[in-house]
Amino acid sequence: MTKLNSNSGCSKCGGVKVKPWKELSEDEKTIARRLPDANMLTTSELKHLSFCVRCWNVSPADDPRLA
Repeated sequence: MTKLNSNSGCSKCGGVKVKPWKELSEDEKTIARRLPDANMLTTSELKHLSFCVRCWNVSPADDPRLA
């Protein structure tokens, strides 16, 4: 997992749409659940992650209030 910053974007691909779990659409959540880094996690654990919706890089959420 690469560090993501929701304010500056994804450090892996440069994408600007980094979202915490609660901001993902249902379709995005379905994709996130199927990611290799996330498929073994519970929904409760996924709520503490941020996702780049361009390259689907996963990282701990920067702001715990977003989870």
